[in-house]
Amino acid sequence: MQALFARCKPDAYLTLTAIHPTENKPVPSRHIQLTDTTALYDALDRLHTANAMGWGAYYGLAMRRPGLSRWQRGDMKTLIEIPAIITDIDETLDSVMPRIRAFPVSPSCVIRSGHGVHLIWLLSEPTCDFPAVNAIHHGIARALKGDYLTAATALRLPGSLNTKNGGTAPCEVFESDWSRRYDLTDFAIYPKLPELHKNRKEETRSRSGSRVACPDPHTIQKVAGLLIGQGFKWRSTWLNGPCPNAYQHKHADHRPSFGFNTATGYGYCFVCGTMQPEVVSHIFSVTVD
Repeated sequence: MQALFARCKPDAYLTLTAIHPTENKPVPSRHIQLTDTTALYDALDRLHTANAMGWGAYYGLAMRRPGLSRWQRGDMKTLIEIPAIITDIDETLDSVMPRIRAFPVSPSCVIRSGHGVHLIWLLSEPTCDFPAVNAIHHGIARALKGDYLTAATALRLPGSLNTKNGGTAPCEVFESDWSRRYDLTDFAIYPKLPELHKNRKEETRSRSGSRVACPDPHTIQKVAGLLIGQGFKWRSTWLNGPCPNAYQHKHADHRPSFGFNTATGYGYCFVCGTMQPEVVSHIFSVTVD
């Protein structure tokens, strides 16, 4: 966890979840701010206790925004950033290892999950470009014959027991080299991956080429709350409605021509064009850290 989340925003939230493998029971989660070490240790201790009683122990690789309840795990609309690329292969480690060794981008961590293999590629910096992450996940799953995972997927916790079908197989790290860190574009070398455009509208880079930090989750939540209060509607990770900057830009388009991306903090209007996070926050007089 230290290796995965050391570069994530300290005020973002890690989600830990207990899921019963056979019985149709409610799925409880705890959402812990990364800086709250005491709460994190307590949540992990409780999760291992539940695991010993037969519940599966899971964690969300992507950081979540604040405000989620005990009975929410967080979907794509709630994600803030993700520190790694992942895939899940439902085969034994021996059978899949030749494919792993031949893959052009070596994983930072190989985990024996109890009934399969998890692969993790640590990113140099956490990203909020979730469309690119999902595209990469899809390409890697095809290449390695694994399952397609979205950025919102929960993973089985290493150090726990895989209780699927009443089993007690350990989920454990097989090997790791956390010095292996990658940029999203490093995965575009594989020919079956969709092309990753360097100049995506949602990419967090300024015109000068320097990296622009994603806005903090509290800023995104505040802007989203204001838009929801104005009647904006959800569509995937976007909130859609009339352009809030219409008066300044002197266009009378009161249709749902504007979208606010709750994953990146960017806005986009069909008339005004792309609005960077600092522009969106300025419109609503919200400070971006």
